[in-house]
Amino acid sequence: MKPPSSSGQRLASPKTIMRSEVISLMEAHKTSLNDTICNLQRALSEATSKLSDVIESLEFTQKELEDSKKEIRKLSDDNAALEQQLRGLSADTAEVKQSLMKATDRADYMEDQSRRNNLRISGIPEERNENWQQSHWKVSQFLRRHFNLTPDLERAHRVGKQKDKPRDIVVKFTRFQDRESVLQDRRRLAGTRVYVNEDLCPATLDIRRSKMDELREARRQGKVAYFNYRTLVVRERRDKDRARDRPARDATQPQATPPSPHTPPPRVASIAEYPVLTSSALQPPASFPPAVPPNTPAVDFKPHSD
Repeated sequence: MKPPSSSGQRLASPKTIMRSEVISLMEAHKTSLNDTICNLQRALSEATSKLSDVIESLEFTQKELEDSKKEIRKLSDDNAALEQQLRGLSADTAEVKQSLMKATDRADYMEDQSRRNNLRISGIPEERNENWQQSHWKVSQFLRRHFNLTPDLERAHRVGKQKDKPRDIVVKFTRFQDRESVLQDRRRLAGTRVYVNEDLCPATLDIRRSKMDELREARRQGKVAYFNYRTLVVRERRDKDRARDRPARDATQPQATPPSPHTPPPRVASIAEYPVLTSSALQPPASFPPAVPPNTPAVDFKPHSD
């Protein structure tokens, strides 16, 4: 028998209450699940959009990379072509330098050849406002006094700017043999403070100066050292070198037939017997005739360029 209701209404059964709660919970869970799904779909959509942007950016970067690779390959090819061209230019430059050096050496040799009859004499006293005629006369007296030689001189003149010490005199001999005779016998001038040297172009002089220390060292060791044009020749001393180093024979003594064993040997003149060159010794006499006769047309004399 069912108990009566106090309010006069019928009470809901427990089964009805549980079903409604379950349905309510399921609806709430469904709503929550739908919200979650919507959120996931929205996030997935945003992620897909971002991924598309990333993919598009990567594709653009890939395209730029390909373009960069092409440009790098092109630059590499251009660089290789430039290197090849540079090697060709370097070879051409080296060839031009070599040709220029050969041309310069040839020009220096031709200039030295043009001076082959010249000698440069240093230490001859110089008068104030000395002209080339006076220099010519002094050189003639100098060669006659110290070398017993009266050569035919084409010209003789001072070179350089006039300073406290006498300037060098460049002498051009008409005959090469006279020039060589003076050059080979210049040992006669020992003690006179007058020096005779070859007249060479500046380039040859610079080359010789660069080798002077080597030449002095070789001579200090007792070897024979001398210049053959621009080449320094060094060799051991031989007997004929020792004979040549002895004082020269007196040039004024006649050279007769070889003396017999009973004839005393000719006297050998020492360097001290040669007169020392002084300014008075080279002073032209009062009656020295003028170098240019009167009423002679003027001659444009061009001194030798140093």
